[in-house]
Amino acid sequence: MVIRIVLVTSQSYGLTQYALEMVVRVLVLELIPLAAAMYAALRCTIPLSAEVAVLRSGGGWDALAAQGSDPLRAEVLPRTVAGVFCALMLAAVSCVITLVVAYLSVYGFTGAGFAAYTHTVGRIFTPALSLIFALKILFLALTVALMPIASVLDAVPRRRPNTSAELQGWCACCC
Repeated sequence: MVIRIVLVTSQSYGLTQYALEMVVRVLVLELIPLAAAMYAALRCTIPLSAEVAVLRSGGGWDALAAQGSDPLRAEVLPRTVAGVFCALMLAAVSCVITLVVAYLSVYGFTGAGFAAYTHTVGRIFTPALSLIFALKILFLALTVALMPIASVLDAVPRRRPNTSAELQGWCACCC
C-alpha cells in the first residue's frame, strides 16, 4: 500500500523517475528494519523473556542451578539467539519481498525493466550503505533480543501467582 501511495504521488507531481528510489530508500532502508525489530520484540523476545521471568519467580532458576546446570546457558542463551535470528530473518525476508513488490508495482510482470531496476537499486546500495544497513539490522536485532532478557534478569524475582506469564514478564521488565 505504501509503495502504491508513493508511486501515485510521484506520478501526480511528475517525479516518476524518483519513485522507485524513494520506495527503496524509505521502505527498505528505514521502515522495514524498524518494523521487523518491533514485530520480533512483540511476538518473540518479550514472550521468551516472560518465560524466563516465570522460571525465576517459580523457583525453576534456582532448581537448575542446584542441579549443576547453568541457567544462563540452558535457558537464556537459546532464547536470546532465537530473538536475534527472528529479527534478522524477518528483516531480510521483508526487504526481499518489498523489493520484489516494488519491481512489480513499477514495471509489472515483465522482464523489460530489470536492467533499469537493478541499476537503480545498485546505485542506492553502495558498499558503504550496505554495510551500514547490515549493521543497523544487526544492532536492532541485538537490542530487541537483549533488552527484555536483561531487564528480566536484572529484576528481583517475585511471585505473582494471579497473573499470566506475559504480565509477569512485563512487570519484571517495567516495575
